[in-house]
Amino acid sequence: MKTQFITICLLASISFPLLAFGQSIITLGMSSQNYNLGQPVMVQGMISLGPNDPKGLPISIELYDPNGIVVDAKTPTVTDNSFTYTVSTGEGTKITGNGKFTIIAYYGNPNPMLLNTPQSTRITFTISNAQ
Repeated sequence: MKTQFITICLLASISFPLLAFGQSIITLGMSSQNYNLGQPVMVQGMISLGPNDPKGLPISIELYDPNGIVVDAKTPTVTDNSFTYTVSTGEGTKITGNGKFTIIAYYGNPNPMLLNTPQSTRITFTISNAQ
């Protein structure tokens, strides 16, 4: 399956036709898409469910390194329909090198079959060794 990395800064639609519920929206944002090694990376997200969407499903986040390998997976706490995911970079962390990283967020549990569909939202950022 060919994977395309698409930068989404503000908005991505999510729907779950197999679960037969309406349109869900997850919004992801970052203060920057370029970080120096040693700087923390923080993603802020928001979820907006339609009236027929199931409530209470978790937000699942996966962090992929430049080689497409999952290096972190979290289920952030959702408060007032918003959440934050922060990852440290540099020596002794999950991100120790430079390159383009991808964060994928799901409403519900992560499922590889949902990649590159409207049911997953992604955002990318770059880490460089510059001081």
